[in-house]
Amino acid sequence: MKYLSLILALIGLFLLSLLLISQKPIPISSLSQLEKQQENQKVIVSGYVIKEVYQKESKILTLDNNVKALCNNPCPDYLYKNISIEGIYDTFIEPRVIASKIKINN
Repeated sequence: MKYLSLILALIGLFLLSLLLISQKPIPISSLSQLEKQQENQKVIVSGYVIKEVYQKESKILTLDNNVKALCNNPCPDYLYKNISIEGIYDTFIEPRVIASKIKINN
């Protein structure tokens, strides 16, 4: 009985992680659109970086559409560049995107 419950729990965790990985990010163009999303939702945001604020182990990027993104160190310099950020929506301190992928647009 113990083994059956262990196997079922592992299968359930595998299915939940597969669901999270296969989820498509929602394109966001403004802060008001971002705030309408559920927390931990996968989103993608594009824009010009107008401000970078360094913290102890991260950097906060502010885009021209007032969306803030958290980039963990090492994070290259993106100031005044057009970028796309894919990440998770978080509201712990303030509405922002925790970046998992950052791509420079041409």
